[in-house]
Order: sequence, then C-alpha cells, then structure tokens
Amino acid sequence: MASYGAVSNSNNKSVVSKPVKNYVGIVSKANGSITTIEDLKEAIRLTELMMGIQTDKSQEKRFSEEVLKEHIHEQLKDQCLAKFAQKNGWVSQKEVDATFADIAKRYHMSVAEFEKFLTSKNIKKDTLLKRIKTEMSWVAYINARYGKDVNISENEAKKAAAEIEEKATQESFFVSRMFFPILRTSESASVQAHANNILQMLNRGADFANIARQFSKSADAKNGGALGWVFDGQLSDAEMKNLKEMSVGSYKIVKNERGYAILFLQDKKNAGPRTYSNVKFRQVVYPFDEHPTKEGMQHLLDYISDMKKSSRNCQEFIQKARESGIMGISDEASGTLESMIPEYRSVVARIPAGGIGDPIITDKGIVLVCLLEKETKVMKTPTAEEIRIQKTNERLSALSERELRGLIKKASIFVDKNYSLGADYSTADANN
Repeated sequence: MASYGAVSNSNNKSVVSKPVKNYVGIVSKANGSITTIEDLKEAIRLTELMMGIQTDKSQEKRFSEEVLKEHIHEQLKDQCLAKFAQKNGWVSQKEVDATFADIAKRYHMSVAEFEKFLTSKNIKKDTLLKRIKTEMSWVAYINARYGKDVNISENEAKKAAAEIEEKATQESFFVSRMFFPILRTSESASVQAHANNILQMLNRGADFANIARQFSKSADAKNGGALGWVFDGQLSDAEMKNLKEMSVGSYKIVKNERGYAILFLQDKKNAGPRTYSNVKFRQVVYPFDEHPTKEGMQHLLDYISDMKKSSRNCQEFIQKARESGIMGISDEASGTLESMIPEYRSVVARIPAGGIGDPIITDKGIVLVCLLEKETKVMKTPTAEEIRIQKTNERLSALSERELRGLIKKASIFVDKNYSLGADYSTADANN
C-alpha cells in the first residue's frame, strides 16, 4: 500500500505528497526519495572511510543516525538543485572529477587505485561522485541566490582589519574549527550530543581534518577546518575567550547563537614578535595491507634504515624509493609546521632542509617525510580583503543553513522507528 505524507507549503496550506512505493528494508523517505538499509550501510562505510575511523561500538547508533540525517539532507538538496544548480550545469563533471582526484591524493593513490580501493570497501564510485556533486552544486546555488545580497563594505572590512592590527602584539593562535548548526530549536540537544560524540572520536586519536570535511558546515570545511593563525577579534568573543584558556593540542566545544563549534588549538604564540615555519615536503610510504608481525616490522624498518644511510639527501632517497617498485611517493606538498598533527610535527621539526625524517608507523604503512625546504616567516595580520572574504563566507554559511532549514520544514520526511532523528523527522515503521 502506498504511503502519503502531509507537507506544509509556503502558504501554510496542507498538501498531500505523491504516493511512495514500499520497498523491503526502507530506513527513510524524504519527499518520495527512498533510503534503504543497504543505502545507509554504504553511506556509513563511505563516511567512516573519509574520516579514517572505525566507529566504536558505543557510538554506533549515534553515528548511524547522524549519517542518515546527512543523507536525508543530501536528498533534499538534490531535489532543490534539480530545479536550479544542477539543471543549469553550474558544476561540471570535470570539476567533480578533479575533486575526486584530490581525495585520491590524500590517500596517496592514483584515481585508478582509489577506485579499486573503494570497490574493495564495497563502496560504489558513483556514490562518492554524487556526494561531491551535490555539495559543490549546493554551494554554487547558495552563492548564486544570495551572493549579491551579502554586502561587506570596504569600510567595514578596513575597520575590522584595523582593530585586529591594534591587538596584533597580543597572543595569537593556530586554530582549526568545525561547526555544527542547530537547524531547528528542537534539535539543540541532538546537535550538542553529536558534537560530544565527535569530541570523543578526536580524543581517541581521530584526525580532525578528515572529520571536519565530512561533518563541519562552515566554509573552511573543505580545508579540513584549518583557519591558520588567528588574532584577537577574528572569531566570536566566546571562541576567543576559550582559545585563551585552552592548552596547545586540546579541543573544546563552544556554543554560539547558530550552533556548536569544536576548536582545535594547534599552537599558540605569546605577545611580541612572532614567526612560523613554512615547509615543502614529500611523503614516502611503505604500505602493508595487514599489520606485520614484530619480526616483519623490524625487517621493514631495517630495510628503510639501510636505504636512508645510503642516500646523501632526500631527493636521492625518493629516487631509490621510486626504483624499489614497492614504496609510494606523494606529490609535493607545502604548509606550516604548526598545522601538522603532533606526531608529524615532532618529526619534521628535527629535520634539516634536504633531510629525511624518522619512520612514522600508521595503519596503512610506514611513512617517511622528506623535507625539501624549510623557511622561517613573519606572521601577518589579515588584510581587509581577507576579512571581507571571511565575513562573506560566514554570512553565506548562515544563509545556507536557513535555506536547508526551509527545505526540512516543507518536506514530508518519515524515518524508521529504529532511528531517532528528532522532532522534525516523523518516526514510524517506514515499511508500512
């Protein structure tokens, strides 16, 4: 028997949605878009892969609910985009493929290798491509619809930059941030619980940047939440207050008027002249599918040690790694020493330019950082143009939340009784 759901239109008149066919194993229905158990399982596998984690048993239910909520939001965005962004082709397949290739690079794989890797994890390539296209198209849609209305005047930007410059002799903070908006008042508790769940993952060693790319809703999510060096006045009063109280390497949940943020304080500079280290490097990886035995690991470490000893510099080591036919070599990358995770930072800090770091043992293999360049630079406060871009992105993010909030309010959403997504999602037996 077909199921019908009541929807509120813009005039607050009740209308009836189109009949929806029943399928075996339905988890949710959003305006007729079906999510099956298998769809959800694949979405969970993909999210875990992108985050680089294996969900703890105690967090399994909460995690699956959050993935389902994200999946439903993706369906609502797709339905909206079918009329606007995707229809007008604002995001090309070439752009989507380029983003897919960038993700492959993060795994030190070619596109072909990454496709095989996804298949080995029982994840369809098209599932990831669709997720990429939806998010890129949604950003294009929000920019096209609201971009002209978001006006940060030159005077406003210059004034903000001047105020930050005045405080530049005080403390500065190297920060990453992820943000979880409260789309409806009724879900404040669940958003806070989600932030707490993420915090537990981080405290168990999960990578901040990977989680931010999957769940954070701020404009800097695509960069793993990295804000770089932040000066007093750049963030909200609540965020700056907490940063001043945090210790380096710690995380903190901070609530503001739009939702909850998790701050990651990676470094802190006291008052006075400040410098930072800019580095260029490549990574050499000796991969293993299964963690080797103690004897096997020692054999690998001895092999790498001999290769290092016989190499005069990092370039020669990279060439030998390439000739081995076993070791993978990343593209050249650059960034600040302060932005690296502590394990990498402690290794790289000890390497001179042209040197090779000590082995770093990961789940995927043994990693060695080859330092190509290291340069000390003076920290600068943000320019008026950088402030304008930051404020523009913040306002567009708020408008994106408002737009999604409106889609949820108008939608007919039914969720299986085994999942509790909050008051905005009608819970029922989705197969009836």
